[in-house]
Amino acid sequence: MPLLRIPFPSDLAKRLLFLIIILLFAGQNFLFGQVSNSIPENVPEVTHFTTRRLESQSSGMKVLAGWAAVSIASGVALSLNSSSKAKYAGYQAVGWGAVNAAIAGFALYGIGQDFAGLDSISNSSSALLSELNEEHSFSKVLLVNLGLDVGYMGVGITLMALSRNRKNEDALFGSGIGVLIQGAFLLGFDLWQFLLSTSRHAPLEDALRTRLVFTPSPIHDLGVLISFSF
Repeated sequence: MPLLRIPFPSDLAKRLLFLIIILLFAGQNFLFGQVSNSIPENVPEVTHFTTRRLESQSSGMKVLAGWAAVSIASGVALSLNSSSKAKYAGYQAVGWGAVNAAIAGFALYGIGQDFAGLDSISNSSSALLSELNEEHSFSKVLLVNLGLDVGYMGVGITLMALSRNRKNEDALFGSGIGVLIQGAFLLGFDLWQFLLSTSRHAPLEDALRTRLVFTPSPIHDLGVLISFSF
């Protein structure tokens, strides 16, 4: 038997594929329908940038929650109605789905709290700098996640490779493919979020640059003192 072959029941596999396709189509507005860089009238600049970030993060967490639901539903079906290898893949799907659902739930709650506090955000230069720092921090977290995602996929492939001619072949192979699938999704998800986050850096930096004040101050016999302030 080829190393990467797993006997999923045809009907169940088709249903799982259909659910994934529905999720992707449902999330296409989140994936491609991003907020314009232009700032609407009567909206403070800092509030605009913070809203863009929160809306993007909220969309991402909804996609993650959708994937968690698909994982749990398919995992339960596989664990109850499938061969041993697929059953262990189902166990992984349920476990990862539960964790992703919890992450998405807590994140959406926190984002909701941040939305509620938008009116209290000042339009000062320091607030704009804080938003840029927030965006940079988010990008760095996503970079770490991308490294972890590659690691998850490596663990899955390793488990599958080690499963051949082992007494617990079904458990190793099934668990391996389950981890590989989840890692592959998270890699694509985190890469998408990372690209969106980095695309928001330049507009923030441009906005800060327009607030930068260049002040040359002559100093007797010593030249010119140059200072920058917001």
